[in-house]
Amino acid sequence: MKWSMIRSLPAIAAALAAAGALAAAPCLAAGGSGHGPLALPCEVRLAQQAKGNLAPNSSFERMSPTGGMGEPHGWSRVGEQVEWVDREAGAGEDEVRHGRRAIKVHRATAGELDEAEGVMSDFIPVIPGTYDLTCDLRLKRIDPQRRRWGARLGDMNPVGAGPIDASDKSYTFANYWSIDDFPWATVRPRTYNYPFSEGDLPEQTRYVRLFFGLKGAGTLWLDNVEFRYSKWNFTALERMQPYIGRPLSQIEALIPTPK
Repeated sequence: MKWSMIRSLPAIAAALAAAGALAAAPCLAAGGSGHGPLALPCEVRLAQQAKGNLAPNSSFERMSPTGGMGEPHGWSRVGEQVEWVDREAGAGEDEVRHGRRAIKVHRATAGELDEAEGVMSDFIPVIPGTYDLTCDLRLKRIDPQRRRWGARLGDMNPVGAGPIDASDKSYTFANYWSIDDFPWATVRPRTYNYPFSEGDLPEQTRYVRLFFGLKGAGTLWLDNVEFRYSKWNFTALERMQPYIGRPLSQIEALIPTPK
């Protein structure tokens, strides 16, 4: 997956490209204060967190009233090999993870200069800070775009190779020669390992767009996109406020807390 910064717009585009890249972006200080998201009032951050999942039509169930046939509400197709599959229209049980519909991208071949194909969300209003991004994926017979070079999927080693491109989230699938079959699973796109910060949005960011697509050859299924304001935008004291000054229930007193 890949997030890439759009300098001409106050926005970040995130692109998930299995066999190529997953994408998101990094967090700088909010408002240039040097304090990151903590520069924003706690009430503003709490209001953003209370919105829950910010991804539009996250399970691709609703049809766009203006997008014509087969266009999910809140998303646009990028490329010709993108389908909006529907169980009630003949899609197999294993083609949808949740509900009735999902996205399917099938590319029999992929040239070295071909762009990724997939779906892009409408603009999502955000405030600066750290965001959690996950999605449900299924992959089948995925091959890299540059096989003749001996390249692997998302072939990359960020350490010592210059500045890390925080818009590239391919690390989740990096360095596999190919993927024969990857059953449905929830995936968290990453740029690199700890201590590299994940999901931070640059200062002055006001909107993001999410792009999920396939850059190599093969088949990708996508469902259940989650994009949320992270708990890491709050101090430990702020996270404890709901539990201060009142008795805890027996469940709340258990450590770790049951889920």
